Amino acid sequence: MLAKAALDPGSSALHHELLNTTKGQTQYSVYYPASAGKTTIGDLFMTFKEQHDATLIGMDTGNGLEINPKLNVEVSPNSQLFYIADERIHDFNW
Repeated sequence: MLAKAALDPGSSALHHELLNTTKGQTQYSVYYPASAGKTTIGDLFMTFKEQHDATLIGMDTGNGLEINPKLNVEVSPNSQLFYIADERIHDFNW
């Protein structure tokens, strides 16, 4: 993404912010628990934003990372979810 962002003047500023270790938003990941059942990216996207002011940006179901998946994509238990937030979220209410 860094190499691609270099082609777009505004994107480089975004990546600078995400890579800054002393302030601002950071990318984190969490595993969707097996006990939570199936859901969709859209449902989780809204939950992340409404409950944690975080943005869901990708998912890995074990078949490779998918960035910016469609909202209707199902999220299977044990999928790794990637999100951007001010700090790591420890209290997900799945």
